[in-house]
Amino acid sequence: MAIGQTRGRNAPGLEIRGLGVSYGGRAILDRLDLDLTGGETTVLLGASGVGKSTLLRRIAGLLDGPGETRTDDGGALKGRAAFMAQSDLLLPWLTVAGNIALGARLRGTREEPETIRQMLDAVGLGGDAGKRPAQLSGGMRQRAALARTLMEDRPVVLLDEPFSAVDALTRLKLQDMALELLAGRTVVMVDRSASMNVADADEDGRTRLDLAKEAAIARIEELHSGGLFGGGAEIMVVGFADDPSIRTPYTDSKEEAIAAVRSIEPTDGRSLIGPAIELARAYSTVIDPDAQTGPGEAPATIELWSDGRIADLGDQALKSGETLRYNRVGDPSTANVGIASLAAERPYDSPGRIQVFAALENPDMEPRAVDLQLAVDGFIEDIKAEPIEVPGARDDPAIGRVPGRREVRFTPIEQSSDAVIEVSILGGDGLQVDDVAALVVPPAKRLRVGLVGTNRPVLRSLLEGMPLESLEKGVPWDWS
Repeated sequence: MAIGQTRGRNAPGLEIRGLGVSYGGRAILDRLDLDLTGGETTVLLGASGVGKSTLLRRIAGLLDGPGETRTDDGGALKGRAAFMAQSDLLLPWLTVAGNIALGARLRGTREEPETIRQMLDAVGLGGDAGKRPAQLSGGMRQRAALARTLMEDRPVVLLDEPFSAVDALTRLKLQDMALELLAGRTVVMVDRSASMNVADADEDGRTRLDLAKEAAIARIEELHSGGLFGGGAEIMVVGFADDPSIRTPYTDSKEEAIAAVRSIEPTDGRSLIGPAIELARAYSTVIDPDAQTGPGEAPATIELWSDGRIADLGDQALKSGETLRYNRVGDPSTANVGIASLAAERPYDSPGRIQVFAALENPDMEPRAVDLQLAVDGFIEDIKAEPIEVPGARDDPAIGRVPGRREVRFTPIEQSSDAVIEVSILGGDGLQVDDVAALVVPPAKRLRVGLVGTNRPVLRSLLEGMPLESLEKGVPWDWS
């Protein structure tokens, strides 16, 4: 059971004072005072019979009694509220289209056919306009009733457990639909972390980020379609990885929002959504977070495009009035093992040799096996005879998902001159950019050693047996 003020339609706050309703001498509501903030969704919770439905009917003006309901903008509530009851109350002799246009018919006006079509499309009944209620399932009937309520386009919407008669999954879908259709502000969030560079978005080889940006632009076009729920959208665009980047604050310009999405560039960072959500909230609660010039509108609907590899997603909780719509991109089964680090050194006792070390990381929960190749100055020097098994990632309660890691040591290379060392994962995987790593090793240099002090025969003997460039012996004042 909820009271929703539709965002973006000048939704007033409600001030309920001294409200009372009695049945048969028994007070159901007694001197109730309640304030409801405009632009938010308020949920009434309580056991059966405590007066939740009675309160909604009283606010809607369907019951008489002491007290009053005022709006905080001084205007009358009459004519500004729409009410949806527990039962769908569809008229059996009217079609679906006729039922959702019933309000206009009773007022002696006529809804435009295009407006009706847009509303039916919005609730997923675009192909059922000519059906009678008896031909609809329970969920379809409730969607038709929701469409009829929203067709009134009132800033205050009263929902009296309208989805209680349907199954849990249908109820969840209808609740999400109602919240989405009542929303007015949208935050478009696009994940631009390293895994979004994987080129498995489609058969044309586009990256996940490419597909996410294309889908986000299509959503912006839809929000600005000029239809029943389009034309007045305020949209913020955020790209996020380790740190969020606001590409544009709230704007009602479709072109500006689309240009902001196109400007999102890939990164090699992790995917963290928490800072992005907090930044979006800052812009939702004040008009200018720097100037603190005044309050903004209600919390927004967050439209999120990601491949799901968000390290801190489980730590997030939506606040009152917020909704999140998650759009997955990419194939979750795509494997990726990357070279996390590469190092090389010349042993002090064999400076003409190069010892190469590599560390592999696997962000997936399943272990992966890869073939590894070492090249020097473009020539293959070593290929591991057996595939390298990299363990799967693990979930750490303190820091989240920790990638599986395997360190590899190659056979030393005889190379006294400088060299370009390159390690590659053969065969390729979802993200090829981290399948190759290279570094430059300078030429071999022998050490020049100065031995200070004359009474160190053992150390002098050891140094004289080493392949040094030079060994100078003396006392401190020899170098003063």
